[in-house]
Amino acid sequence: MKLYGKELDAEIARRAEARDVRIDERKTIRVKAKELGRKPSEYLDWENGHDVCPHEDYKKSLGGVHPPFLLMECCTKCGHGNIIAKIETDEDYDKYKDELEEAFKNTKESLEKRKNNI
Repeated sequence: MKLYGKELDAEIARRAEARDVRIDERKTIRVKAKELGRKPSEYLDWENGHDVCPHEDYKKSLGGVHPPFLLMECCTKCGHGNIIAKIETDEDYDKYKDELEEAFKNTKESLEKRKNNI
């Protein structure tokens, strides 16, 4: 079942609260998933809202600390990611130059927001 609009926002907020409660109780993902009779990957999908989000609005992002870097599309609502390309060589960089520039900008903005929230 996919949700839209205010219903989606409310459901993702409810699940974020469940994540905060799990963290406050100091339970790992594996333990919480076992309590609910799920696999850890299924529980993570539920906790982040990947199962109810339609994944319609994406922004480009970067992954990886050192080469190869991953050029990804991330859903703006729930963070679900799709890998677009693996950037290993200069040819890869030249091929995806425009997308990489957008991803660099988005990643920089995201890191600045996190730094300001600490």
